[in-house]
Amino acid sequence: MKDTRRLAPLLVLIVCVAALPASAAAALQDDPPPQPLFDAEDPLELTLAGDLRPIFKDKGDDRPYRPAHLHLHTETDDTVSFDISVKTRGFYRRKYLDCDVPPLRLNFKKKQVEETVFANQDKLKLVTHCKNKIDAYEQYALQEYLIYKSYNLLTDNSFRVRLVHITYIDTEGRRKPITKYGFLIEDEDRLAERLGGRNLETGIIHQEKTDKVQATRLALFQFMIGNTDWSVPAHHNIKFVYRDPQTPPLAVPYDFDMAGLINTPYAEPDPKLGIRTVRDRLFRGYCRTDEDFEAIFAEFNAQQEATYALFNDFPYLDKKPRKRAIKYLDEFYETINKPRRVRREILAVCLRE
Repeated sequence: MKDTRRLAPLLVLIVCVAALPASAAAALQDDPPPQPLFDAEDPLELTLAGDLRPIFKDKGDDRPYRPAHLHLHTETDDTVSFDISVKTRGFYRRKYLDCDVPPLRLNFKKKQVEETVFANQDKLKLVTHCKNKIDAYEQYALQEYLIYKSYNLLTDNSFRVRLVHITYIDTEGRRKPITKYGFLIEDEDRLAERLGGRNLETGIIHQEKTDKVQATRLALFQFMIGNTDWSVPAHHNIKFVYRDPQTPPLAVPYDFDMAGLINTPYAEPDPKLGIRTVRDRLFRGYCRTDEDFEAIFAEFNAQQEATYALFNDFPYLDKKPRKRAIKYLDEFYETINKPRRVRREILAVCLRE
């Protein structure tokens, strides 16, 4: 007799997609709207102005959007201004790090962004530097940005990001202006549209009920950067894009600040995983055939030079974190290209049914 409990998550997905209205189902086939925000690499020069103290102090679970102004400074010295609303977001950094500038969500007015770099954007996550007086925290944000860019090299099934150089101005004069680097993350609905599907929130989804090639690529990438802070069944730092009832959903990762490559002082692995620090890699994907693993290893090897170039050519990353990141990546590529280490660090620990 088949175990119907294991079929339940897939049935939920099929029912959810089948229940889409005709207009939404048809939209799955439409060309996605352009996103000029993510079509360039140069950092945007921005200013966020408003009564910032109540925004940055919001830490409860019911955090309201508050009014603010976002100013875009162009290369021609023009300024384009947007009336937006802002609220804090996230969990760990917001609740436990006491960030001077916590992670934010920016809510745009659609009519104001037409024919600007923010065209077709609605809500965007802003990853901030967190601590004003500790320069290392800005470097952590820059390294996380490069991790997103590294995953972009491997697959389009990934969140796009845009670097920003942003000044925070408290119009009430209770905080000194400060300028730091951060980055914007593609909205999950725009991601789904770009991939020809829909962002789908469902119950528990077994990792093996998602697209297996994408799942293996995802797990190996998390292994590469030393990140164990994710779970497909728990929807933890994972979004799902469902394209049609005949194909399994795509699992797309985000939020990499706990990665061993960055090694933030607040990053700690779950004690249940049996590793001492986040610098200790642990493969958390499912077992595959030798041929399947070799195909995925080949993808990573093909992008090794481009991945190194991201870190080596990035002018805003300091020398010390750059060298540390490259050394950490060296260890990963050495592992996947030595059969003995593959057997010990991947094949011996990969998950089985």
